[in-house]
Amino acid sequence: MKKTIIFFLIMGSVFCSYVALAQSEVKKTTINNKALNNKVINAAIGSKATANVGSVSIKESKVTGSKISNKSSNNKVINAAIGHNSIANTGSVNVKKAKINKTKINNRSKNRGVVNVAIGSNAEANVGSINVSRATVSGTKLSNKSLNSGVINAAIGSKTSANVGSINVSRGKANSANISNKSINVGVVNAAIGGGATANVGSVNVSNTNVSGLTIHNASVNAGTVNLAIGGGSSDSGSVNIE
Repeated sequence: MKKTIIFFLIMGSVFCSYVALAQSEVKKTTINNKALNNKVINAAIGSKATANVGSVSIKESKVTGSKISNKSSNNKVINAAIGHNSIANTGSVNVKKAKINKTKINNRSKNRGVVNVAIGSNAEANVGSINVSRATVSGTKLSNKSLNSGVINAAIGSKTSANVGSINVSRGKANSANISNKSINVGVVNAAIGGGATANVGSVNVSNTNVSGLTIHNASVNAGTVNLAIGGGSSDSGSVNIE
């Protein structure tokens, strides 16, 4: 018998095989997410809605001397977040408003046949990516080796962001950090639609961030991909951008 797992939540957040740290202090700890998600439908609807499948989130926490690894496998997943400031994450690692020191963050998720969508102004749609925003990162390594095949990822609304197999660091501080992106992206369709929209496939982006002693290595492989930003924004594939 074929089974499909369905999660649906209105006005809030919904998580499937998901690891989260919030308002915590973590020292010398190893966190490893090896979740297997097959034929999952996951949705969150409402302002600031968050829908996560096979992902790791660190928010408003302090992490020191730790190892955080995401090795989730996500197959035939439909994940959606609908609403203002909504976020849809599949096979990704997200760090927000946190302090990360001497820590290794490794994303090696495998995402096949995934449909990931975020709809609403300031919406974010992420598959197989690492996103760090409004955080302080020092002496830390960010490594993305995600495999993304047959993925459809879309963010629709003004100032939206759609990311597949990318690393994004924004609105924070990065000191003596090593950023390495070796994601493999095959048959990916990635689109950000709306005023100021941003679409990234296999890229490293550093924006509005104070940096020093930063090492960036992008060796992503991108084949048969379609990457679109519609509405006066930017579209980057296999690129390194510092703004």
